[in-house]
Amino acid sequence: MHRRTFAVLLAAVCLWVAWSFMTSAQVIDSTPCEQSCYERKSICVDGCGRHGNPVECEAECEDDLDDCLRQCG
Repeated sequence: MHRRTFAVLLAAVCLWVAWSFMTSAQVIDSTPCEQSCYERKSICVDGCGRHGNPVECEAECEDDLDDCLRQCG
C-alpha cells in the first residue's frame, strides 16, 4: 500500500516538473496580461496542496488559466 502511494506521488511530482519546464517558455514570451494569468495559476496550484482533491483543483486552475488567456487575446 505504501509503495503504491509513493509511486503515485513520485509520478505526480515528475509530471509537475515536466509541466513547469513546458510552461516556463510560455511565460517568458508572453504579454503582461498573459504573465498575470500564469502568476494567478501558479498561486492557484500552490493552494491545491490543501485541497481535498488536488487533481481536480489543478484542473480547475488550468480551466481558469484558459479563461484568463482568452480574455487577454
